[in-house]
Amino acid sequence: MNLKNEYKKNSLIIFNMKNIKCSIIDTIQKDTNTKLKDIMSCVEEKEKEKEKEKENSKNYDMESENFTAIFYLLEEEYNEFTKKELERICDYYEISKRKKRKADLIQDIIIFEQDEMNSEIVNKRNELWYCIEQIKNDNYLKKYLILD
Repeated sequence: MNLKNEYKKNSLIIFNMKNIKCSIIDTIQKDTNTKLKDIMSCVEEKEKEKEKEKENSKNYDMESENFTAIFYLLEEEYNEFTKKELERICDYYEISKRKKRKADLIQDIIIFEQDEMNSEIVNKRNELWYCIEQIKNDNYLKKYLILD
């Protein structure tokens, strides 16, 4: 058996060249007497980390619940629309509407509208759709508005 010993940075490394085994033995004597304050500070840090994780998970759960509640409310609202009206909204948002059922269109619209990056175009669409409704309700202007 061919053994080779080397000392590197306070460690003893033993190589068994025939079977290629390596053992590392730490040769530094560590002070086993740690201070109570060090232990308590470590425990407190771990507790704070766990509390932050719990808060983050609670925030995530609340956001998830809010998104779910908003999704169902918007789904009920969009179910009152005809498929043609939903397709018009998809066209405005440039969402693909090919071979999609009404429920799929509703889902795509809601997901698009809930994305914060799309808030500007969503607000603009809501404003324009409101204006269209106002024109439809006006006795004089409704004859000049033609929307299928």
